[in-house]
Amino acid sequence: MNIVLYGLPGAGKGTQASYLVHQLGYIQLSTGALIRQEIQAQSGLGQRVKKIIDNGGLVDSQTVNELVEKFLNQHVHQNLIFDGYPRTKDQAQSLDILLAKKNMKIDIVLNLKADDDQVAQRILGRIICEDCGETYHEKFNPPVHHRCHTCGGHCLKKRSDDTPETIKKRFASYYEQTYPVLAYYKEKGLVHDIDGMQAPDKVFQDIQEVLSKKSS
Repeated sequence: MNIVLYGLPGAGKGTQASYLVHQLGYIQLSTGALIRQEIQAQSGLGQRVKKIIDNGGLVDSQTVNELVEKFLNQHVHQNLIFDGYPRTKDQAQSLDILLAKKNMKIDIVLNLKADDDQVAQRILGRIICEDCGETYHEKFNPPVHHRCHTCGGHCLKKRSDDTPETIKKRFASYYEQTYPVLAYYKEKGLVHDIDGMQAPDKVFQDIQEVLSKKSS
């Protein structure tokens, strides 16, 4: 089963994707992680992408689609989670085409509904492991002894674009470009709304119930 996770930046998509990976064996496709690899490699693409992200913008679809296709070639017919992609209707249509080439498809779209102001506070306290991408929060989920629980890394930092100004820009981009993609998937009958403001464990419980009904 292939899942798309939707919700405002900071709505908990990364946390739920981590649960799906570690508890149900899914493989996560995070365009953010793919992009961070390019940035850490300090490639020309990585430097260009970093500038866009630092200004609160979105990476162009052609570049993202190329990264996604490379990922799909390595994970054919496995249970996948698409986190942060597709961001636009064009990307959603491109993903359908890429998947169809491999006799795959999107099975379900989980929409984590959340309050803008509360999500903004989540983001401002967010801490990222630069080694594996695991997400923590300085108040709600702090890493013990400043060490990543997943990979053991010590490189835990706040993202340079987690500021009030860039958060506003990213929210605006989401509502203008990404939110309409839900209409595309709703026409296909794939969207299921989840209350993303609940405790993470309760959100995951609701997700498991949706997946169980879908697979039965």
